[in-house]
Amino acid sequence: MAKIELQYEEEVLTGKLPIVRFPVTKAIGLPNFSYYLPAARSGVLQGWRALTAEAVRRVSRWAGIEEIRVPALPGLIGEFLEELIHASEGLASEGLRRRSRVGEGASPFQSALEVLEGDLLKGTVDFSYPDGVPVPEIVYRTRVKRKKLEIPIQRASSTVGELAPLVLWIKYLLRPGGMLVIEEPEAHLHPENQRRVARALVRLVRAGVTVLCTTHSPLILHQVSNHILASRADPARRKELGFTEKDLLREEEVGAYLFRMREDGRGSEIQPLRIEPDFGIPEDEFVRVSEAIGEETYRLTGPLTVELGEG
Repeated sequence: MAKIELQYEEEVLTGKLPIVRFPVTKAIGLPNFSYYLPAARSGVLQGWRALTAEAVRRVSRWAGIEEIRVPALPGLIGEFLEELIHASEGLASEGLRRRSRVGEGASPFQSALEVLEGDLLKGTVDFSYPDGVPVPEIVYRTRVKRKKLEIPIQRASSTVGELAPLVLWIKYLLRPGGMLVIEEPEAHLHPENQRRVARALVRLVRAGVTVLCTTHSPLILHQVSNHILASRADPARRKELGFTEKDLLREEEVGAYLFRMREDGRGSEIQPLRIEPDFGIPEDEFVRVSEAIGEETYRLTGPLTVELGEG
């Protein structure tokens, strides 16, 4: 059974998630086909051409005999770039090319791509091979007043840059039965787009992918809760609100955990959160912070109202 796991944190945790490549996934019991999207994914894409320049040089020198490798980079970033190279190589496969075409129904993740590219990006993200170079450009394709535009990812908006790796992973790497690990899916996104990303992740679950993400966003959490509630709602009501069968989650398909920093500063404590069938995921931590801000506002404005004779 596919499952979505959510972790939301009191403090930012860096480097705490496993690197999910084949040998590690086997060792820790994760699916073989697991892919990791780090929080720095959009920043890495900004330097994509520079970081792959060495790969281009080697291929040019050795006429394609030497294996394509990106320059050595530390930890998760190096893993991320290697997977991106593998994804670009997938473009040469006719089967994967057919799978990525939105609208043909060939992809098992078509419904997730419809949300990300159709509703959110209003365009597509893909690879392009200018002048026959072996390492491709990553481009955003859209239309403005019926004119087709192809924009290098380095010149696209932060929203496009943030979502491009997720779109490419879905098109060329993910498969049913695999796992997607994504840090902070809400990064650089407008609140409305955070809701859309949450819907796309739910649709991946419905297509058979296990999704594990860390988040600081109450909007992501609340939207996932609504997908749980939609599964219990009257069909006519959820249809009126735009929920389809691909948007439904059962509470047993969701695991939520709060990472709370220990008072002694030595790491975090992990608190499982109970999913309530008639409420969804509890948001006590976010509510606590919101109430603290409201109390602060009251204390700041209270004396002013008295001085103005309103108290």
